[in-house]
Amino acid sequence: MKFTFALNWWLVLQLFILPVLLPLLVGLVTKYSTSSRAKAILLLALSIITALLTNILAAQQSGQAEFDLGLALLTAFVTFVFGVGVHLGLLKPVGATEAVQSTGNHDKVLPPATE
Repeated sequence: MKFTFALNWWLVLQLFILPVLLPLLVGLVTKYSTSSRAKAILLLALSIITALLTNILAAQQSGQAEFDLGLALLTAFVTFVFGVGVHLGLLKPVGATEAVQSTGNHDKVLPPATE
């Protein structure tokens, strides 16, 4: 019996790096007054787009003639769930989301006061 260990770097990027970067990107391009529903939809759209692109690149670089849409949608879902979890569990409590969102923000609504 032969075992191999193959690590797809595009999948590592999609599942471990982008869930941290995408919520920060959403915070960078939105304002304080933007509803959380709109921010969630933007995060979902970015998750789907990045999952499709990384899976297309992975299929192209590996020489596969087929693109696995099921894997792309599954990684999009996992990226979105991880992104929400990272935002609520790590980025929001330490204030990273507010810091990124205040960069270049010209919104008249002030951020919520943290105690």
